[in-house]
Amino acid sequence: PAGGGGVPPAVVCGEAALRVSCKKLDNGEHYVIRRPMIRGRLTMHVSTEETLNDLETIWTYAMREVLDVSKEEMPTLSCVLIVPANVCKVDVRMMVQVVLSRMG
Repeated sequence: PAGGGGVPPAVVCGEAALRVSCKKLDNGEHYVIRRPMIRGRLTMHVSTEETLNDLETIWTYAMREVLDVSKEEMPTLSCVLIVPANVCKVDVRMMVQVVLSRMG
């Protein structure tokens, strides 16, 4: 976590997630590293709901931190979800659900 002595964030996204240590945190817990997509497929190693929550968290982070768009602004914007032709239709349906229903 940036800042050194502060409380580590509950969720880490982006490049910072690549530097998450496997060492124990001050409270004795470890970060859990999850990848909601591997090789172009949604992973269901955890529940479907948790995978969709992870996608929403990552995309909301990207909108806020990379594109400087607040969560409140998202419903007022248009969106294009571009997916390769070989992506599973069920995965596309779930990604569209995240974009349209959960994010605005």
